[in-house]
Amino acid sequence: MAKCKLTISMLVCGRDTTIRCLDSLVPILEGLDSELILVDTGCPAELRAQLTKYTDQIIPFTWCDDFAAARNVGMKAAHGEWFLYIDDDEWFENPEALIQFFKSGQYRKYGCVNYIQRNYYDEDFIHYDDFWASRMIKLDADTCFHSKIHEYMAPIRGEAFNLELIANHTGYIFQTPEAKRKHFDRNAPLLLEMIKEEPERLRWRVQLMQEYRSIKDYQEMYRFGEESLAFTEDRNNERDNWDIGTFYAGAAEGKFFLGEFEDSLQMAERGLKDPRMNEMCHAYMYLCKATVYFDMGKWSEAEDSIHRYFKIKKALSKNKIRFANQKSSLLVGEAFDVFPQQRAYSILCACELKRKDAGKLKKYVAQMGWDKNRVYLFDGFLKAVAEAMATLPTTKEFIEVAQLAWNNPVVQPKFFIEIQAWEEKDQKKYERLLRIVAQLEGSQWYLHYARILVADMDGNAEILPEEFQKFLQSTSNIFLTPENISAIMNKHGIATEPYYLAIPYDKWCKDLIRYLSNAEYSDMILKKLEFETMRTEQNVRYAYFDTCMAEVEVLHSVGQGYDKKREALQFFADKATSFLDKYYKQEIIEEELELLPIYGQVAFRVRDALALEATDMKRALEIYREIVVVNPEWADVMKSYMNALGEEVVRKEDAAKEEMERLEQGVLEEVHKLVHKKQYEDALSVLKQLKQMKPNDLDLAELTLRIRLTMIENA
Repeated sequence: MAKCKLTISMLVCGRDTTIRCLDSLVPILEGLDSELILVDTGCPAELRAQLTKYTDQIIPFTWCDDFAAARNVGMKAAHGEWFLYIDDDEWFENPEALIQFFKSGQYRKYGCVNYIQRNYYDEDFIHYDDFWASRMIKLDADTCFHSKIHEYMAPIRGEAFNLELIANHTGYIFQTPEAKRKHFDRNAPLLLEMIKEEPERLRWRVQLMQEYRSIKDYQEMYRFGEESLAFTEDRNNERDNWDIGTFYAGAAEGKFFLGEFEDSLQMAERGLKDPRMNEMCHAYMYLCKATVYFDMGKWSEAEDSIHRYFKIKKALSKNKIRFANQKSSLLVGEAFDVFPQQRAYSILCACELKRKDAGKLKKYVAQMGWDKNRVYLFDGFLKAVAEAMATLPTTKEFIEVAQLAWNNPVVQPKFFIEIQAWEEKDQKKYERLLRIVAQLEGSQWYLHYARILVADMDGNAEILPEEFQKFLQSTSNIFLTPENISAIMNKHGIATEPYYLAIPYDKWCKDLIRYLSNAEYSDMILKKLEFETMRTEQNVRYAYFDTCMAEVEVLHSVGQGYDKKREALQFFADKATSFLDKYYKQEIIEEELELLPIYGQVAFRVRDALALEATDMKRALEIYREIVVVNPEWADVMKSYMNALGEEVVRKEDAAKEEMERLEQGVLEEVHKLVHKKQYEDALSVLKQLKQMKPNDLDLAELTLRIRLTMIENA
């Protein structure tokens, strides 16, 4: 095959992201004199067939836990002047810059290219970090990959060029902690092997520190950081010093997350005093110190650390090459990424508020990236904001900040929690917070809730009907309406029924089902009483509500006696069948029971079985068993009821037997009285009636014979 400008090589193993990656390469393959080589490390047949649409250069490779060996297979087959490798969990956002790099002839000036790899950590692509990855190189005869893991190309000849190109990477998104641990268990042993094979190369220690961080093994981060710092004590060169900064960062961070703040501060101070450490490492140490100081309640020290952090950023930003080079270090290279900077500003802001000073609130908050879903706020920030709003005089800045927080889908739930915390902590201060929330723009349910409460506090009843209507329209579940809202409406003489009955029937039903699936039984009963008090008219919504509540009461009757169980079953059957008779087509009910909702199928069976108990107990029991098949949720109810029914049958039989015995005893006493009076004929007549009830009773036959003999003797 003839030479070309660029070879793109990729390992493919069957990920579901493979096609996305390949599609992102198509513009390059079409826009440049280039080729694509795929090294198949274990693709399923279906995917392999798809790969042929992109290239005919597919090389099989038996995986052997050696990434360099696999990469070298693709490199050996390359015909390009330059070589680019990419993984099948990556894709180029827009490869135009790469295409122009070659078309413009700029590639002739350099020996390798770095571009931005954007590592995502969640499926929504919100959390990520960027670093300069060296993945494209001018090929020489002796160029090859090295290392079983975190492989790299060498030798590199010529200057490096930083290309403004983004490759998105999803390899650090894990569905479960087990998946993350599996990734660690694959990588860590290989890295330990590389440390043994190449102990002088700090690259492997840095990567292992990153692995410990990925599984949040903070104890090991600290231990391994200390070990690596001891190992590098006598080293002092620019490349190694970048890596040594990672050990300081990992050790300090490990101690922080272990809650050992003083040790974390000491480690950060060691990093700052070490003359080998560069500006990026210092910035990371200052950010670490600020985080620790804030958690220790040392606001001034935290602020000072953040100011030093930003001072370093300002100075380092003047030298783009130095900035880019230092950013290539793991951990410390994240110092000025979006999230750390947002954390820094939020710490500054929180410190100001903790000192009861809101003067710079707007200035700092503006730097936090509120217009994006990607916002990271220091854990103490929202707590400090809510506290300031609850305790300091309300300002326009508070309302503006609250609006920003409320408009951000990531921040809003956390901000809501902090506001709600004050309801139990201090009612007066909570009311101050509510007044701020009530001024926010938007139609979210809590905003209407706040406006209703504030309107009640201020006696502003005229806005209550509209706000209550909007509250019901925006709330996720109308049956979770707080009791105090209903109380406020009643207090001001505003009937809530029209607003409830204006809710679309479909939403009414869905909300009710979700409510009954999660609410406590005692709360359901209170809700039932609330709606019984409210209603003034018949409505399909009420009918459905009554039906569902009747079923709930059946399901909660398991621990009750037979009479209560039967009463609950009868009540449910009456309510449900009445509802269905009125609101469903009659022919469906009469001809196709299976077309009914499940509760309907159960209700008609319950009705029939209850009616059959007195005349055909066998068939009634068969129907009760059918109910369990139709709706397994009723299994406990039916088992409990049938047990109670059996006990009731036995009880009635025993009662009948006892009644018979009492009757017999009474008759015999009467017979003996008549015999004593020598009224033998009357005695035999009474005894004859008893014998008809017990024709085979030998004792009665013997008594009859004795009376007759006595009659003869006394004749």
